[in-house]
Amino acid sequence: MLKQLFSGSKTANSYPEQSLSPAEQASLSAVFNERYQAEQEPQKLFELCKLHADLGVIDAIYLLALFYERGDSSVQAYYPQAMECYKRCAEYTGENSQGHAQAQYN
Repeated sequence: MLKQLFSGSKTANSYPEQSLSPAEQASLSAVFNERYQAEQEPQKLFELCKLHADLGVIDAIYLLALFYERGDSSVQAYYPQAMECYKRCAEYTGENSQGHAQAQYN
């Protein structure tokens, strides 16, 4: 079943987070976290996470997974997409990284 879920998905090497240097990841993550903390509206938070996840920001990808898993008034729960986001975070192998620990748990 899991094989079917991911058979049409990108390979880990084709995701943008795999091509970012640790400095780029840290810089983009700092910008994302600052913007995330300043926003209050759930739909805008989702859109912010989506935008930065597309850039390869691991924190954004993880939070996007939570949005997809839990859903809320502005985002319907979408489990296959949540699984894909968790997988991306868990497999992230930036410098001195063994994957996103919380994503590995989920």
